[in-house]
Amino acid sequence: MTTLEARTATDSQRSPGSRRHEPKELTRGTTIGRYVVLEQLGQGGMGIVYAAWDFVLERRIALKLLHATGRVAPESGAQALVREAQVMARLAHPGINAVYDVGTFEGRTFLAMELADAGSLSAWLRRTPRSADQVLPLLLQAGQGLAAAHRANIAHGDFKPQNVLLTRDGRARVTDFGLAGEALATARLDEPQAGTPPYMAPERLAGGSVSAAADQYSYAVTLYEALCGRRPFGGASVGDLDASIRRGPPAVERLPRTVRSAVLRALAPDPAARFASMDALLEALDPRRPHQRRNAALAVAAAVVLVGVGYARGRLVPSEAPCGGGDQALSRVFTPFAWAPCRPRREPRCRPGARGGRAPSSRLARPPTCRRPSLPRCSTCACGASRGSSARSTA
Repeated sequence: MTTLEARTATDSQRSPGSRRHEPKELTRGTTIGRYVVLEQLGQGGMGIVYAAWDFVLERRIALKLLHATGRVAPESGAQALVREAQVMARLAHPGINAVYDVGTFEGRTFLAMELADAGSLSAWLRRTPRSADQVLPLLLQAGQGLAAAHRANIAHGDFKPQNVLLTRDGRARVTDFGLAGEALATARLDEPQAGTPPYMAPERLAGGSVSAAADQYSYAVTLYEALCGRRPFGGASVGDLDASIRRGPPAVERLPRTVRSAVLRALAPDPAARFASMDALLEALDPRRPHQRRNAALAVAAAVVLVGVGYARGRLVPSEAPCGGGDQALSRVFTPFAWAPCRPRREPRCRPGARGGRAPSSRLARPPTCRRPSLPRCSTCACGASRGSSARSTA
């Protein structure tokens, strides 16, 4: 599980008084509203994250609880956590971690959200070496969540491997929108370096505001690190990091050839030189995306055509049969008996001594009759009777 850090440049920037306060941890079995604490997953500058059990909906969740004292002022921390929950609820997307609830516990604000059962991307990468075929699909999913946030005019502000959560079925989700801001905002943050400096764009290091272009840079740093095993730029301080960025592009020998140009463009120091949007960057990283969208558009167009054809046929076919009342007329003529086929006539055998020469035997089958009135005489059995008369004789 991610540490969900939302810190400034270094721990040395904290006041001496704040370091004297240690976070108050909860023990297993502690009840917070309808949630029962199971275990601690991690902690960061703002709070501690626990795995918990929702005994109403009977599911495991992640519970982010603000620190009791010290690191963040209670009022500002509560406001930031509530704002984070509002942003995540606004950005309902498969690539963004879902939020369930916000509340308070002993004066501390908590956030209940979806639990990713495979931990963070950072922990996944440290576990064992990963190939590009394993890494790229996960980062593309996370990039789609980031792009969805940008389309809603929201910039993340702290995209990094620790803030990408994974599930056991191979899905990646972006979390921790604690530093999120309006993507088109011009106002600077109260703390210009709020975030994680190794993943911050040069304009952010210089005190610039959160932006979609800065998120794109952070995404490219994360992708480079995941594929190469190290970050593209380094430095012991913010100044050294900025100088490393200004010296030129990083080495790309270990990057797959299909993504080299896209990553280098997204890492450009000048925001104007980067991609116009996250969607454009994702298309450059995955050439199949335009074809997939075209195929989806063609499928939708075909469905529309089929619906239109069906509607047109419904309009062209008359609602009533051309011969009104034909069914009733036929039912008076063709009874169920009328459809029975006539059986062929057998020649009668003669009985000697009968009056008139020959008389039919009592064992002889009676000539079949047709039960179709008002029709010509039967030609099948050669009974010589009209259909109507034979029907009466049979009766």
